[in-house]
Amino acid sequence: MKNLIKLLSILSKKTRIRLYFFLIILVCASIIDAISVTALSPFLEILTNKNNNYEIPRVYQFIIENSFLSNLNILLSSLIIFLILIIFSSLIRLYNLYLAMNMTKSISVEVSTNLFHKNVYQKYEDYIYSNSNKFVNLSTRQIERFTESLGGLFNIIVSITISIAIIIALTILNPFITWSLITSITLSYFFITKYTSSKFKLNDRLISKHGKNQIRLLQESSFGFVEMILSSTQKKAIKNFRENEYILKSKIIGNQFLSLSPKYILEPLLIITGTSIIYVLVTNDVNNINKIISSLGVIALGAQKILPVFNQIYGGISSIKSNETAVKSILEILTKKDLCVKDNSYTKIKKRNQEALNNEFINMNLSNINFRFRDGNQLIKNINLEFQKGEKIGIVGTTGSGKSSLVNIMMGLLEPSSGKLIFNNKIIFPSKEANTNIKYLQSKISYVPQDIFLKEGSLAENIAYGDENYKKKFKEIKEIALIAQLGELLEGSRDGLNIQVGERGMHLSGGQKQRVGIARAIYKKCELLFLDEATSALDNKTESRLIFDICKNFPTLTIVSIAHRIQSIKNFDKIYILKDGEIIDSGTYSSLIETSIYFKNLIQYKPN
Repeated sequence: MKNLIKLLSILSKKTRIRLYFFLIILVCASIIDAISVTALSPFLEILTNKNNNYEIPRVYQFIIENSFLSNLNILLSSLIIFLILIIFSSLIRLYNLYLAMNMTKSISVEVSTNLFHKNVYQKYEDYIYSNSNKFVNLSTRQIERFTESLGGLFNIIVSITISIAIIIALTILNPFITWSLITSITLSYFFITKYTSSKFKLNDRLISKHGKNQIRLLQESSFGFVEMILSSTQKKAIKNFRENEYILKSKIIGNQFLSLSPKYILEPLLIITGTSIIYVLVTNDVNNINKIISSLGVIALGAQKILPVFNQIYGGISSIKSNETAVKSILEILTKKDLCVKDNSYTKIKKRNQEALNNEFINMNLSNINFRFRDGNQLIKNINLEFQKGEKIGIVGTTGSGKSSLVNIMMGLLEPSSGKLIFNNKIIFPSKEANTNIKYLQSKISYVPQDIFLKEGSLAENIAYGDENYKKKFKEIKEIALIAQLGELLEGSRDGLNIQVGERGMHLSGGQKQRVGIARAIYKKCELLFLDEATSALDNKTESRLIFDICKNFPTLTIVSIAHRIQSIKNFDKIYILKDGEIIDSGTYSSLIETSIYFKNLIQYKPN
C-alpha cells in the first residue's frame, strides 16, 4: 500500500487534480447512497402501521407539501421519494464507476509511458547492463498488475466511504442490530485477511518471477528459432514453457480464489446472524413489532449493500498485496534519477542542424582518455588522438581491444573515467566542465553498427527511419540507396523502395541489412559517420565500391571506421592501432605496413 501511495504522489499535477475531483464525487455518492437506504424506513413504517400511528420525517413533509406529491396519499408519496432516491443514487454510483475506470486508465497510461520514457532516455552504460526481459516484463505484465492494484485501491476508497455513510445512517436507526452485523462481518474479514496475507505475498513473488521467465522463454524461442530447429530442442522448449505456465497460472488462479471465496463463507454467516437477531427482538418486544419490521427492512437493504462493499474492501486489499512486487519494481524505476538530456527526436535533430549551419564540424580531440566500466574493468587507457573535418579515420585491433568503447566515447554515449573529449573546441567530457550540450555533438553523428536494427516495414521506411515525411522524398531515398549499393535489390523487386524487409529484416541478407543501415546513416545528412564493422558481411568488391561512392559523393564527410578487414580502410587518411585499450601506433596504411609488424599481423588475422 505504501509503495502504491508513493507512486500516485509522483503523478502529474493534472492527474492528481482529477484524482481529488474523483474523491469529492465519491463522498457525495456515499452520502446519497446512505440517504437512499434510510428513505425506506418511513415507507415501511406507514405500510405496517394500521392505526395511522406513525411519524413522518420533517424532510418528507417539506418535500410532499411543496411538490406534486401533495395530491397523493402519504404511502404512495413516501414510496415515490424512496424510488427517486434509489434511482438517483444508482446514477451517481454509475458515474462514480465511470470516473474510477477512467482514472485507472489515465494513471496506468501515464505510468507505463513514464516507464517507456525512462527506458529510452537511460544512460548508455545503464542500457549495457540492463535486461530486455525485465523491461518488457515491466512494461506489459507488471503494468497490468499495477493497474489491478490501482483498481483495488480505488475499490477500497469507494467501499470504505460508502460503508461509513451507510453504517452511520443505520446506527441512527437501530444501533444494536447495525453493530451486531458489522462486528460479525468485520471480525470474519479480519481473520480471513490474516490467514491469506502470507499466501498473497508468496504468490506475488512467484507471479513476478515466472512472468519474467515467460517473456524470456518466448524471446528465446523467437530469436533462437534456427538454433532450436538445428539442435532439435523444441520438445525441451515446450516442456520448460509448460512448467513455467503451470506455476504462473496456478498462482494467478490461487489469488483469484483467495479474493472471491470469502463472499461465499460470509453470506450464510450474515443470514444466520441476522435471523438470530430478528428472533431475539421479536420474542422480547412483541408489542413494537411494526417498528421492528420497518427497522429490519431498512437494515436488510443496508446489509445487502454493506456485504458487497466489505467484499470489495477485502478484494482491494487482496489485489494490493498480491501485486506489491510489481508496484515496487515500477516505483524503483520511476524514482531513479534521470541523467540524460531528453531532446533527441529526428525532427528536432534536423532543426538543430539547420540552426547550426554556421557551426559545422571542425575537429574532435581526445586528450588522455581513460575508461573503465562499473565492474572495474579498464578498457581504454590514455588515448590521445585528433581528426579534422573531412578526414577518414580507421581504428583497428583484435577482438576486445577497446575499439567499440572508444567509438562510443567519441559519440558521447560513454563518459570517460578521466580525460577530455573536445568537439569544435568545446568541452563535451568531463560533463562537469562541459560548455556545450552533448546533443550538439550527437546531432552531427550518424552511426552504423555491425548488427543493423530494421523494423517491419518497407525499404524506404527503414532508410528514412524516424522521418514521418519520407513518402515525399522517394527520389532522394532512391539516390542514397544506389550509393549504398542497393541497386540490385531494387531492380530485383517490382515493389522497388516499397519492398517489405520483414520483421528485423528477415527478408534481407546480412549484407543487404548492413547496406540499408549505411543508407539510413547517409540519409540523415550528418557530418560525422561512425562505422562499427558495418561492412563485415559484404564481399570485397561491393565493400570497395561502397566506400568509394560514399567518399566521391560526400567528400567533406568525416568517417571513423572500425575495421577487421583492413583492406576496406586502405585509402583512409590515418589508421590507429589499438591493443589492450591503448594506441600502440598510428599512420597511413602505407607507412604502417612498412614500420609495424603488429599491423602486418592484423592484416593476416582472421577473428573467430
